Amino acid sequence: MKQTTNPKAQVYSHKTRVILSSFKSISMILFIGLLLQNCAVVMNLFPTAGKKDNKFLLLPLALQGGLQNFGTGGTGSGSGTGATDGTGSGSGTGTGTGTTPAAPIPVASPAAGHYNTPQTIDFSTTASGGVVRCTTDGSDPTSATPAWTPRHIYSIAGLTIKCGTFANGALTGTIQTFTYSYPPLKTGQTTSYEAGDDGATQLGVERSYTDNGDGTVTDNATGLFWQKCLKGQGVTDCSGSPADQAWSGSANYCSELSLAGKTWRLPSPFELESLIVYNNNDPTIDINFFPNAGRGNYFSSHEYGPFSDYSVWSVNFLTGELGAVAKTFSYVRCVSGQVKPVSTFKDNDNETVTDLSTGLVWQKCNLGESGQECQNGVASPIRLSIALTSCSELTLAGKTWRLPNAIELSSIVDKSFVTSPSIKSTFFKKTISNFYWGSTLAHSSYANKVWVINFSSGYSMKIFSYEPNYAYYPLNYVRCVSGP
Repeated sequence: MKQTTNPKAQVYSHKTRVILSSFKSISMILFIGLLLQNCAVVMNLFPTAGKKDNKFLLLPLALQGGLQNFGTGGTGSGSGTGATDGTGSGSGTGTGTGTTPAAPIPVASPAAGHYNTPQTIDFSTTASGGVVRCTTDGSDPTSATPAWTPRHIYSIAGLTIKCGTFANGALTGTIQTFTYSYPPLKTGQTTSYEAGDDGATQLGVERSYTDNGDGTVTDNATGLFWQKCLKGQGVTDCSGSPADQAWSGSANYCSELSLAGKTWRLPSPFELESLIVYNNNDPTIDINFFPNAGRGNYFSSHEYGPFSDYSVWSVNFLTGELGAVAKTFSYVRCVSGQVKPVSTFKDNDNETVTDLSTGLVWQKCNLGESGQECQNGVASPIRLSIALTSCSELTLAGKTWRLPNAIELSSIVDKSFVTSPSIKSTFFKKTISNFYWGSTLAHSSYANKVWVINFSSGYSMKIFSYEPNYAYYPLNYVRCVSGP
């Protein structure tokens, strides 16, 4: 029997196919939209998507496996399966190359460098619970190194300071190295008597004292605390006559001194020398802060090398001269504070030497000589006026040179020397065991006196720069200085 087709059924069948086709198209559009939306999310999270190494990021999130690292710069790899309904599962591993915050390191205040004014040196850290520990001998600090306490620049100038931040007994970050330099004090000469002399330049750290009202005086330029009055005098008003004593008992006298709750000791030669006011006469000390001072020799803590069995370094505050004195009887003025380190030097390989403690740059050779070993030329003693001019005309290493003042010249004396010359000959070649000019002059009514250093003995003393009555002009050697 012949089948017949119902026209209405065909119409309905055609409409059904159209509707189903449209439904599939809509589903596909929705799926594609969802796919693009997921890709956009990934693109926002990973702006590098589309590059060679990141093509997998164009897959929808539902089909990705191993995207475990979302750190900056993170990369990941993995595999997974996805169902046609838009869901999927996967597993994988990822590694990150994100930026890690730097571990806290010690920060210096003020920054390392050279300073012409007093500074208190301190170190800090931002580490939670962190402690800054520092050494001053060039070794690396450990958890057993004492925590840093603020110090005056005078007591650490020239030292190699190494600091680290320690938390929970362990070093965090890296060890940092700091160095500071600090020039000598001003001599006190304020009037110029010769062109280019100390009175004309007046270089150095300004002197400043504070009377603490408890029998102590603070030297603000060095950070040292000084005993105001001497043994046998009133504690705060220095009334009465000072008593001298033997050097053998001087160290005990200072260590047993009960004054202002401080720990006391004998001063080093450099520290004792810092009290000299070179423009004063009898006594050569600031009597506004050290009244009724004994006029004579004062003991230092150091024995005098060439004759250490029976003599020590001392300062005569009657004349202001530094030299050696017998260990018998002299005055004692005790000091409290960090011991000033001795100078450390650096050969610059250009016929100059830098004192890392003071920042001063020195002529390696005597004036008149040249070469790394000072093998060229001849050093000759000359008059003071010629010495002042010759240093100012020196062009060595492109620096500006001058004749050093009394304190600067004394700062390169090796107070530990045993045989002359009294200087570090490793750095200062061919130094002559004789007198060298300084630029510090002490004026008198009949002649100028000038401070010199005898590098045979290490003594500093005043001599006549000229004697008008006899037309006598002493001749001495010269080593020029530059800076700081």
